[in-house]
Amino acid sequence: MTTPEKPVLPQKEILETYRRFSSDYDLKTMNTMVPVINHFLALIPPLDSSCIVHDNACGTGIVTQTIIANMESAASQESAPSKMTFKCSDISPDMINKLCEKIEKFEWTNVTATVMDSTQLTFDDESFTHSISNFGIIFVPDPVAATRHIFRTLKHGGICISTSWEHWGYLPALQKAEQLIRPDLPSFTETFPVKWASESFVRSVFEDGGFTGSNGAVIFDRCETTIQMDTLDKLTQSWWTMGYSVKGWAEEDKTKWLAVIMDELTKSEDFYVDASGICHTKMYALICKAVKF
Repeated sequence: MTTPEKPVLPQKEILETYRRFSSDYDLKTMNTMVPVINHFLALIPPLDSSCIVHDNACGTGIVTQTIIANMESAASQESAPSKMTFKCSDISPDMINKLCEKIEKFEWTNVTATVMDSTQLTFDDESFTHSISNFGIIFVPDPVAATRHIFRTLKHGGICISTSWEHWGYLPALQKAEQLIRPDLPSFTETFPVKWASESFVRSVFEDGGFTGSNGAVIFDRCETTIQMDTLDKLTQSWWTMGYSVKGWAEEDKTKWLAVIMDELTKSEDFYVDASGICHTKMYALICKAVKF
């Protein structure tokens, strides 16, 4: 059995982190997320107007936005876009506010957004044909509670997709900088959900949640993507603001930190600059597909 993990961060700090991320979350993550989303969408039957999708721990709604964009693109070559129903939820009010701005901007009449804890979903039993958690429940302190709610709210024959990181291309550089510069401070990288890189751990979470035996099945796939920015400086600055600027690191530590990060990254096989001059760091996603029988 998988026991609940002790939260690395208290909920107040988690919500504050999400508040900081929400302002430029799309800018920092959209290019990384979309290839993964398109990959896992190819693993399931095509979505249509009969589908009711739960975008679980949705953040700013990048999954919903990508699916809608894909369907509108396909429809432009055929007929009017097929409108399925999206119900989005996230524990962060700031992330939900950003999604609500998109709903208003793009006039998505088929999308609703609600502040809700993934471990305490209030949706009715068998509400959804699909539940998608894109790098979402991996940050939940009690992931089994979250998967039980996923199982409960899925219809029979319903599909859950959950993604996590199997390989973080920039993690060794961050760890090296922590060790060399401020080993006296709590490690920011210890807050990363590294357990979710293990297929066996993820399987245990979903099987404990109900997807096992005659009730369900769990299978896996993988996808390569990159974190990218137009300069190496912007790429590394984003990691500084992501955690170190609020973890007790002094501003004078920043110059040394950047030097170590840049040196480690440029030596890494996971880093490259493409023909357009865009800097990339490789990431590998572990995709869990769980089906409720």
